[in-house]
Amino acid sequence: MLTRRRFLRHLGSLGALLPAAAAARTVDGGLWTGGDGSPATVLGPPSTVSRPQVPAVLRAGGMFVTAISVDPQSMDPAWTGEPQARMIRGCISEALLDLDEKGRLVPWLAESWEQTDPRTYVFRLRRGVKFHDGTSFDAEAVKFNLKRMRNPETKNVWINEIAALDTVEVVDAHTVRVTSKEPFASFLVPFYDVNGMQLSPAAVQRWGSEIGFHPVGTGPFKFVEYQKDLQTVLERNPDYWDAGKPQLDRLVFRPIPNSATRLTELRAGGVHLVEYLPFQDVERLRGSSDVIVSEMPGFRVDWLMINTEREPGSSRAFRQAWGWLIDRDAIQEVVYRNTGSPAWDLFLPGSRFYDPNYRPTTRDVGRAKALLAQSGVRLPLDITVYTTQDPVRLQEYQIIQANAAEVDINIKVEIVDTAVWNQRHRAGEYTLALSWWGYRPDPDQYLGVNLSTGGGWNWSRYSNPRMDTLIQSGRAEQDDARRLALYRELADLLTEDAPLVPYHYGSNIKGLSPKVQGFVHRVDGLVRFHTMQLG
Repeated sequence: MLTRRRFLRHLGSLGALLPAAAAARTVDGGLWTGGDGSPATVLGPPSTVSRPQVPAVLRAGGMFVTAISVDPQSMDPAWTGEPQARMIRGCISEALLDLDEKGRLVPWLAESWEQTDPRTYVFRLRRGVKFHDGTSFDAEAVKFNLKRMRNPETKNVWINEIAALDTVEVVDAHTVRVTSKEPFASFLVPFYDVNGMQLSPAAVQRWGSEIGFHPVGTGPFKFVEYQKDLQTVLERNPDYWDAGKPQLDRLVFRPIPNSATRLTELRAGGVHLVEYLPFQDVERLRGSSDVIVSEMPGFRVDWLMINTEREPGSSRAFRQAWGWLIDRDAIQEVVYRNTGSPAWDLFLPGSRFYDPNYRPTTRDVGRAKALLAQSGVRLPLDITVYTTQDPVRLQEYQIIQANAAEVDINIKVEIVDTAVWNQRHRAGEYTLALSWWGYRPDPDQYLGVNLSTGGGWNWSRYSNPRMDTLIQSGRAEQDDARRLALYRELADLLTEDAPLVPYHYGSNIKGLSPKVQGFVHRVDGLVRFHTMQLG
């Protein structure tokens, strides 16, 4: 067996993919607007922001270019879950609600709301809002969009988030009444994101299933063009309901899979904002004069996903072995350079459901071997895994390959594009995969879709009636202490069944040009561009 020192030395010899510097963390804020460049507010979960040199003069207009890591694939809110795609959609198709800087629900297209009984909510809509095609945003449009997102023919990957939605009633042109099937602690939360996003009913009727390539919303920016793997272009909506916004004339989103290339583009002035800076460069960049670094901890959880309907993943003992086999500390140190932290469950740091003392497994190769023997899986075993051209994922797979080799499992890594990755894993054509889920205001938003029977993102094809009951009970529970107890029981069941094996809690790290003003690092990691300017 490799000692820890020899193991890390071995990883370092595998090539230049492995990062080489650590990232520090301080508590500042996530918003800057002018003056001396110091943050103007402190966000809920503490974020790290390097101090920018603020331009003396701000200018209206201009083209803002963002480097994203993957192609958005579609602007239909019902399709794909990547944050970059959700961010672009949010510029075009606004939702009924939004989140403030501390992650609290706030009014948006719904000007206000009230709960009239345990199952009934009334939205009062903003008046005078138009879709980009000139048609009116009103109560009928809201009913149309909610009906569309609930329709199985839409193939909404987020449909589990609104499984509790019962009725949608138009009270008048600017008032909508919705009911839930039962009391639901986080019923309103999905209406801030894709399930609350509003498309023009006229445009949906015109374009049908192609609406994702012809999106028409109410947002601050209008869709111009989409070129797969090249760019998505939006332009300023001159009739936006929030007078004086946006300031920018045009947004361009360029998919650049390689993080080092994204950083090069930022430093050269080709882009103004990049998603996911290279971890090995974060500490050095904090002292840079030409790049602003912003880090939001507690943004995501990464996990090993196991296909429970396909041998050998159908064996629970085989799945459990990975909880003892994966070297979380090596991944934390070598790949993430001590940003974020090791993970054992799905409750993000900073949330009230997070337990920093929960450590149900440790690195124990002997225990992993015993479980594999119990599983009946014949060794040695060859497994092919699929990943995109993502240096971080490749680094993680190098460590997991080395871990697996210690128990006679040979992992071969095959690189595919994002569309193929999604198709293959959605269809269950895999054995093991590395995946993740990002911040949501309430854990029910991802517990149900990833772990409940038939969940829209349950690509492990996991089904356990006890898990379904825990998810449903947590959803309905109004008492916070009892809900916490249910979720700790859920964490234990996840460890026991192991369809997903969490291994890392990650930060959202963005790099910005010093020219950028009005940026707020939100807890969900999604950029709102309507407040931003260039200097």
